[in-house]
Amino acid sequence: MSPAKKASAKKTPAKKTAAAKKTAAAKKTAAAKKAAATRAAAKKAVAKKSAVKKAAAKKSAVKKSAAKRAVAKRAPSAKRPAATTLAETRPAPPSRPEPASDPALDDLYDLAPPEGQPVSGPFAGPGGDPYRRRPDTVVLTFEGPGPQRRLTVAFRIILAIPHVILVLLVTVVALVAAIVGWFAALVLGRLPGGLASFLGRYVQYATRVSAYTFYLLTDRYPPFSLTEPNYAVSVEVAPGRLNRATVFFRLILMIPAQIVVTLLRYGVQLAAVFVWLIVLVAGRMPTSLFEALAAVLRYETRLQAYFLLVTADYPSGLFGDPA
Repeated sequence: MSPAKKASAKKTPAKKTAAAKKTAAAKKTAAAKKAAATRAAAKKAVAKKSAVKKAAAKKSAVKKSAAKRAVAKRAPSAKRPAATTLAETRPAPPSRPEPASDPALDDLYDLAPPEGQPVSGPFAGPGGDPYRRRPDTVVLTFEGPGPQRRLTVAFRIILAIPHVILVLLVTVVALVAAIVGWFAALVLGRLPGGLASFLGRYVQYATRVSAYTFYLLTDRYPPFSLTEPNYAVSVEVAPGRLNRATVFFRLILMIPAQIVVTLLRYGVQLAAVFVWLIVLVAGRMPTSLFEALAAVLRYETRLQAYFLLVTADYPSGLFGDPA
C-alpha cells in the first residue's frame, strides 16, 4: 500500500469519529430544546389553570357580595330607628303567658274556660268566652289623625243625635246590669259571662260615640252595633277575677280617678269650641291635639270599665302607656 493510501486510511476513522461526535451533540441539543419546550408548555398550562381558578374564585366572590347586598337591602336595618307612632295608637299587645293554675281558685272558673277571648275590640274572637285568668288593662286603639270633611265637622252634633239617644237608652240597661253584676261579683269573685260580654261591648260603643261626637277624633260614622269589630276606635276589654273587697268598696275607690276625669272634662269643654274651629278650618286635627284628646278619652274609658266591673285594674295611663 502506498504511503498516500495509508495516510488516507488513517484520516477516515478520525473523520468518522468527529462526525459521530457532532451528531451526538446535535441530538443532545435537540433533546435539551425539546425538554425545555416541554417544561415551558407545562408551565404555561399550570399558569393557565391557575388563572382560570383565580377568575372563577373572583367571580364567585362578586356573586356572594352581590347576594349579601341584596339580602341586606331586603332585610330591615338593625340600626334604623323604629317608626314613631301616637302614644294611643298601639299595635296588638303580645300574648302573655298564662299564670300557673291554682287549684284553690279552680272553682271560680267553672263557668269560664282558662283561656278566654276579649269581650270587645279588634282581638275579640267570634262568640268567644270573655274571661282570662289574668285581667288586662283596657286597651284603646285609634287609627290616628286623618283628614275630616268640613261639612260633617260643621254639623257633627246634629249627625250624632241618633247615636247619643241610643247611648242614653243602653246606659240605663248597662247600669241595671252593673248592679246585678255587683252582687254576682261579691258572690263569685267575677262577673257572669253574659253580663261581662254586654258591659264590655257597651263600653266600646259609648267610647266610639264620644270619640266621634265630642272629641272629633275620627270622621267615620259609628256603626249602630255593639259588636262591630271594624272601626277607627276599638276597645279591648278582658274581664277576669275580681277582688271581693275592691268590688264592695268600688264607688269609694274610684273617687280619686273620678275627680281627675271631672277636671279633664271641664278642660275639654272649655277648649271644645277652639278644637271645633281648628278642625273645621284645617280639615284635620293636629297630631299633638289628637294625642291630648285621645289620652283624656282613654283614661275616661278605663274609669268607666273599672266602674262597671269589667276590669280589676285601676284607671291609669293618662300620660301614655309604657311601650
